[in-house]
Amino acid sequence: MFKNVFFILFFMLFQFSCSEEKEKKDNKSDFTEINLNDNSFNIPSPFLAISLIKKLEIKFLDGIINLSKRNIENYESNFKRSLNLGIYIADFGYLKNYKKVEESHKCYLEIKKLSSLLELNNILNEKIKNRMENNLNLEDSIFEIYNVIFEKINIFLRKNERNDTKVLILIGAYFESLHFLLQNYLFTQNSELKKYIAEQKISIENIINLVRPYCKYSKEVNELALKLVDLSYDFDAIKLIPINNLNASKIDNKKDLIKLNSEINVIITDRNLLKRIADKITILRQEIIN
Repeated sequence: MFKNVFFILFFMLFQFSCSEEKEKKDNKSDFTEINLNDNSFNIPSPFLAISLIKKLEIKFLDGIINLSKRNIENYESNFKRSLNLGIYIADFGYLKNYKKVEESHKCYLEIKKLSSLLELNNILNEKIKNRMENNLNLEDSIFEIYNVIFEKINIFLRKNERNDTKVLILIGAYFESLHFLLQNYLFTQNSELKKYIAEQKISIENIINLVRPYCKYSKEVNELALKLVDLSYDFDAIKLIPINNLNASKIDNKKDLIKLNSEINVIITDRNLLKRIADKITILRQEIIN
C-alpha cells in the first residue's frame, strides 16, 4: 500500500499553499492541519465540497441526509460518537447551505448532544449557537463556524491528550463531505465534481496515516483503517498528471481526460470506478451512523 511520494509532494505544493497570515486575516481555511508525532497532515475542510456544490447550483438532493433514522443514544463508544459528530457538523453545513431551517436546527441539537457525550465542555457556547442558527451569510459563515468549532475542539482535546477523538471527528466530517460529492456527481455527472473527487486520492492516504498510530489501541479503529486501505486501492486507479498549461480548459470524453483550469490532468479509464467508490462510502457511512 505504499503510495508514490510524488503525489504527496504534488498535493502539498498545489493544495496547501495558504499562508498563515492569510488565514489570520480572513479567518477562513480550506484545510485542517493536524500535527501528530512531529508529522503534519492536511485534511480538506468539508465545506470545500459544500462550496463547490453551491457554486455549481445543484439542487438539494432528498435523502442524501437522513436525520430521522438516527438515534445517537445508541452510540455507546467514543469511536462512533466522534465519527458521528464530524458527520453531523458536515450535515449541518450542507443543510444550512440550502437554507433548510428545521433540519439544520435538528442537526445542531444532535451536534450539541454528541459534544456533551464526548465531554467537549463549552465547545458550543451561546455565541457559537447563535452564529450556527442565525447567520445567513452562508459562504462566509459556514467556513467560519467550522473553523471556530474545530479550533475549540482542537485546543480542548490537545490539552486533554485526546488526539484520537480529534482525528475521528475530522474523518467523520471529511467522509460525509465526500459522500455529498459522490452522490451529487452520480446525479449530475458534472466534470468539475469528478475532478475534485479524483483529487481525493491524496487525502485518503493522509487519513490512513492519521489513523494508523491508533490501530494498535482500538479494534474499531483498526477495522476502519482496513476499510480505508481498501478504498485507497480504488483511488489508486485514478491518475493525476501535472501539466504546465494552466489555461487548458477542455474535456476529452474519449479518453476520460479532464482539464479544468487547474494544475493537473485527471485520468479515469474505468467508467464505473466512481460509482464503486460511492457504494463503498455509502456502506461505510451506514455502518457509522447506525
